[in-house]
Amino acid sequence: MVTKKMRIPKKGDRVAVTGRKGTYVVFLVDESIQVADLKQLGSDERLATIRWDTLAFLDEEVAR
Repeated sequence: MVTKKMRIPKKGDRVAVTGRKGTYVVFLVDESIQVADLKQLGSDERLATIRWDTLAFLDEEVAR
């Protein structure tokens, strides 16, 4: 069985959210409960306490 590796979001990541249209930017991350607060690009809409497993990352993660 393949185990899916969960990426930890970082401030500034561009993401899509399952069940919502549009592109969002992460502006706050709470690692203790694995949620992020998001702001939609081109809008004033903000989403709070969004679970990490509902995020699709739109940027490639940079290798360190």
